[in-house]
Amino acid sequence: MKCIIDTNVLVSTSLFNDSVPAQAYFKAVTPPYTAVVCDYSIDELHRVYNRKFKRKIHALESFITHN
Repeated sequence: MKCIIDTNVLVSTSLFNDSVPAQAYFKAVTPPYTAVVCDYSIDELHRVYNRKFKRKIHALESFITHN
């Protein structure tokens, strides 16, 4: 089953690994599920971090490269 992951879940997961959205994300990336993230969500994720979490860009980069 494919699960579409939206930007809010990505932001929450990248900042708070123990949050409810993070639990949903981790379930969505575990078989039998397949997570789907569109390019727009990745672009929006960068915009949100640049606007709201500029000091935590390292968390975003780590999240993107490791997930």
